[in-house]
Amino acid sequence: MSDFARTQIQPATRRLVALLSVIALALGIVLAQPQLLEAIAAPTYKITYSANGGYGTMTTQTVGSAGAKLKKNVFKRTNYAFAGWATSTTGTSKYADAVLVKPKANLKLFAKWIPVSYRIDFYANSGVGVMPAQLANIQGVTLAENKFTRVGYAFAGWATSAGGEVAFADASKFVAKKNQMLFAKWSLVEYNMSFSSPGDGTMPTLKFNVTNGTLPQNKFARSGSTFLGWSKSQGGTVIGQPGQAYRTAGDVTLWPVWSTAPVGPVAPVVSGHRVGDLLWSDEFKGATGSAVDSKSWTARFCGHDGANGGGTCHNNEPQWYYPGAIKLDGSTDGSAVITTTKTGQAPEGATCLAWSGCEFTSGRFDTQGKVSFKYGYIEARIKMPKGGRNWPAFWMIGDSITSVGWPASGEIDIAEQGGHQPWRNSAAVHYSTNGAPWDVGAHTYDYGDFGSAASSTNYSNDYHLYGFAWKPDRMDFYVDGNLFFTLTKAQARTENWSFNDYFFLILNNATGDFGGGWDGWGTAKMHIDYVRAWKVDGYGEVIKR
Repeated sequence: MSDFARTQIQPATRRLVALLSVIALALGIVLAQPQLLEAIAAPTYKITYSANGGYGTMTTQTVGSAGAKLKKNVFKRTNYAFAGWATSTTGTSKYADAVLVKPKANLKLFAKWIPVSYRIDFYANSGVGVMPAQLANIQGVTLAENKFTRVGYAFAGWATSAGGEVAFADASKFVAKKNQMLFAKWSLVEYNMSFSSPGDGTMPTLKFNVTNGTLPQNKFARSGSTFLGWSKSQGGTVIGQPGQAYRTAGDVTLWPVWSTAPVGPVAPVVSGHRVGDLLWSDEFKGATGSAVDSKSWTARFCGHDGANGGGTCHNNEPQWYYPGAIKLDGSTDGSAVITTTKTGQAPEGATCLAWSGCEFTSGRFDTQGKVSFKYGYIEARIKMPKGGRNWPAFWMIGDSITSVGWPASGEIDIAEQGGHQPWRNSAAVHYSTNGAPWDVGAHTYDYGDFGSAASSTNYSNDYHLYGFAWKPDRMDFYVDGNLFFTLTKAQARTENWSFNDYFFLILNNATGDFGGGWDGWGTAKMHIDYVRAWKVDGYGEVIKR
């Protein structure tokens, strides 16, 4: 009500009050004039509240001329914060929450809202770099451009979990409803590996990435020269050998390194170690069909007597071992071949130790009593046999097997493979928990696997490298230069560490349940190109008897 209106109404009000007082006196009624006057003269106003996009209920408020505090807001709006009251739906905030007001007319108030800001953090997720946090709200914000990098990978977008799918592209709009961590997602970059050796032939370009690159076999040929390895420049130094991993990002052209002088084996490149002098090797060169070198190896029959090294043919394996299954192939590079045959006929002089009977002939040969090894880097290049039931192995047993028995002697399985899973390789270390001689019940072991069914690699299709770096308190196992299993003395589940003494080498192809079921093959062949022992990080000893 305006002041002018009030000045016009008040005299009339007084006259009305006087008249009412006379009437009341005549009737014997006493009126409290000030109170009556106040009741008639004092105006009141209604204040109503609108959520204005929010939700909730607030009742109408009645306010007299003296004014009153606004009701405390109880409206809510998801992802917004209350910012006061406006007098229109789109107006600016005019009143704070619960503030004193003295309206002069009925008043409708509209809740004002501002978006809540949330924090966005960025995680490199195996990449490197730094990105500051960003603020966003329900109205959205353009994500900061990715600043992370990862060698051999391209940025693919952002995910809401480390292993999640891409949910947001780089610099895309992001609507925030809570604090959020965004994880960089990466895709492998594919590179070209090309080869050059003018006048020596051609080799096709290969594709590789930083997780799956292997140096190929040399297909170039140069008369009177020996291939030493691959180089990244013409006439450069050797960076690696066929079969070794190549993990450098970027396209590369490789050149063969040649030598016209007779050379011995080139020291391999082994991640995490420095390979030194060659201590011993067998390249298995000789006439076709000849036996392995008897100065280094003994080809075994099945048997557990002392003359047979303390035992061969275990685990109910249904094969007859006999020396005739092991022959050199007579090739230029040289290989020893173990031929496994499905047959019901026992070879002359062979013994079957499987309680279920034997149905295969196969071979095992070892260096026991002739060559012993203590520490070093030991490597074999092997093409594994095809077919279920095969269980080829490249392994070692402690020389003490004849005096303390197994497992106190220790056993090191450098490479084992089941023929029914040609994509899988395994390594294992067997030892005793108490160190007591001849206590088979104290056996325990640790192991590691390499390869998966999703891999396109079939280890029976070609030669591959199986390596073992051995130091006094550590053993590392490799396939094609890939480290896949480590056991340290500190990790072993016993203080009885059996691996600071001499061991002998064994190569064999067993048959049995470990290799799955027989799948119809007649013969299977395990090809061993070479076995070599090198010093590693200054460690390595070989005794030749």
